[in-house]
Amino acid sequence: EGDLMDMQRLNAFHAMKRKLTTKGGVSYDQISKKLAEDLGLKRVPRRILGIDISHLGGAQIVASCVSFMDGIPDKNEYRRFNIKTVAFNDDYASISEVVTRVTKRFRSGLSPDLILIDGGLGQLHAAMKAMSAVGVSGVDILSLAKKEETIYLPTRPDGVKLDKQHGGLKTLQQVRDEAHRFAVQFQRHKRKAIFQ
Repeated sequence: EGDLMDMQRLNAFHAMKRKLTTKGGVSYDQISKKLAEDLGLKRVPRRILGIDISHLGGAQIVASCVSFMDGIPDKNEYRRFNIKTVAFNDDYASISEVVTRVTKRFRSGLSPDLILIDGGLGQLHAAMKAMSAVGVSGVDILSLAKKEETIYLPTRPDGVKLDKQHGGLKTLQQVRDEAHRFAVQFQRHKRKAIFQ
């Protein structure tokens, strides 16, 4: 009974947090609905996974997968990966491996609304192929390229640019940057262990 009460309290907390205003007086509910509308997503993105690859001079390739729920990092769902099937820097093959490993977990657990890949169109295609091979469908996927902040989607390979002040873009940037930070942190940790 105590567990049920805790879960109800947690659900109430998240519901309240979604309704609370964020910067500019806009709630996450409003931001996510607008993002789904502007990008033509199948689902309103409540749970977003962010995936990034990191390496040292092309070797010692690692990956991160971070999870955000209603715009808030869910650190219990963060995962780090040593890339096993790629010996030297091949970003597409590395993304394919980590997306395969991440999406295999959906069958037995958490399925996100959106997967965000750090990169461009090539990275998106590698991730899409991996998802298709595993048999995952119904989950939105996109990539976000750093330089121009262009969003690539399966339906928009030409890329989409949202206004810099768009709350949805800021959310995607936050997820992408956190995935990058977490991957680099893991890479540094491995490097330190090697040289000690």
